[in-house]
Parts: sequence; structure tokens; C-alpha cells
Amino acid sequence: MIKQELCQTLRMQIMHMYNDIEISNICNYIWFELSKNHEVIKYSLNDYLKSDAYKAILSGLLAKMPIQYIVSSSDFMGLDLYVTPDVLIPRAETETLVQWILDDISTIYPIQAIDIGTGSACIALALKKFRPDWKLFAMDISQEALSIAKHNSIKLGLEISLIHADLFNFDTNLLQSCNLIVSNPPYIAKNEMDQMDSQVLLYEPKLALFPKGDDPLVFYRWIADYAKCKLKTPFWIYLEMNALQWKNIEKIFLDAQFEDVVIKQDLESMNRMIRIRKID
Repeated sequence: MIKQELCQTLRMQIMHMYNDIEISNICNYIWFELSKNHEVIKYSLNDYLKSDAYKAILSGLLAKMPIQYIVSSSDFMGLDLYVTPDVLIPRAETETLVQWILDDISTIYPIQAIDIGTGSACIALALKKFRPDWKLFAMDISQEALSIAKHNSIKLGLEISLIHADLFNFDTNLLQSCNLIVSNPPYIAKNEMDQMDSQVLLYEPKLALFPKGDDPLVFYRWIADYAKCKLKTPFWIYLEMNALQWKNIEKIFLDAQFEDVVIKQDLESMNRMIRIRKID
């Protein structure tokens, strides 16, 4: 089977719904799955296009389901992660956040990190892959998400400790040994829903997108309060954030008397990440 011919056929079938970049990404995912499962050598192109597997993919794409959910797979920093609609699809800006951590923290520090709202565990597992000596905890309120995180941990052979808990109602003694907090928390205000991609609203978990209550910044406030009262020096905090709210998020940490607060842009030059640290 020739990848170029497969992609040309798919393009003709979905070009009215997807742009060229999206179609190229979709083709790469399909080809990766075929190659990973050795299906490429089993099918001719015509046979594959008639197969139930291809029909299921096409049906999902025409329903605007993200290709990662259709094939139950998402790439993240070279990790082949299992994903379902119970977890967010890992994104490029999250890779930027992880790379910032890896570039930033010297290997001389013994790190115990917690990933709050871990989902597929993409952050925790990537950190463990590149820093095998670090101790990684991964927390989520969703039992379904933690089941996926456990599956990915076992599949990839990367050991992390999973915690099923509500951040706002659990024994914080579990965090006493941690000196690195990282999170891509729910941060979208309900009045921003009309600005969101329909694919995200249709298929990705609301629990991971929208915080409970009326305060979209509640996770940042909790982390700022906890760090101010409980974290011992040295410590680091790395968070993804809503680009529309970056000034308010920065203010939360400045008002908490943190002095080393840095904002970082994503690949589209949006203010999407924040680092708070205290080393001295």
C-alpha cells in the first residue's frame, strides 16, 4: 500500500470538512497505526479502502471526531499514548511546557513532582522518560482518566504513582515531599464556549476543560495558596493557562508575594504558560 495514494483518496473524501494541514495530520496518524499494527503489508489499497477499519475511520472523521480518538492513539514527545474521550488530546503547547521544565531544572536537584489533572498522564510520563531519576505523582479526579494513565504507564514501562483525588478535598500531606508542581488544569470560563472549536466541545471531556463553579481561575488560586504556605525552597511550578486570562493569572502569583514569575509564549506567540519558582 502506498501512503501517498491513501492520502489522496482520503483527501477527496473529506476535503470539504478539513484543511490541508489537518488532512496531512490525519493521514500521518492512519499510516502510523497501519505500520504499528503491521496492517500495511496485509492490505492492498483497494482492499483497505473497503475494510471495516477504514470505514470506521471515515465515519468518525465525517462526524468531526478527532483522529486521535478514532485510532485511540496520540503522539506526545515521542510517546505513543492511548487516548479516549475520557482524557484531553495532548497538544503541542503542552510539549513546550514539558520541554521548558527539562531545560530549566538542573539535574543536580532531587525532584519529586506532581502532575495535577494528569488525564492521559502525558506530562508525567514524558518527564519520567527524560528524567528517570525523578519521582512522579499523577493526580486526577476522574477514575476513567486514571485508568488510561495506568494503561499508558504500563504500556510504556514508565513508573509513576497515581492518585485519585479532588484537589479541593484531599489530604495535602501527600504533597509534602513534592518540590515541583505541574498542571494543565481546567481553565475555560463557561462564557468562552462560543469561541471554542466544535470538535473540542463535542468530544473532549468537559471535566478537563471547565472548572466547577463560577471562578475559572480557581485552580491557580489553590496552587498559589498552597505553594505560599506549604512548599519548601527550592520549588518550581509550571502551569498552562488561558491566553485570555494570563494577566489575571500572573497577578494571582504576584499578589501571593512570589517574585520569580515568568510568562512563556507557545508556538503561536500566545502567552500560554507560567513558571513560579523559589530557589534561594
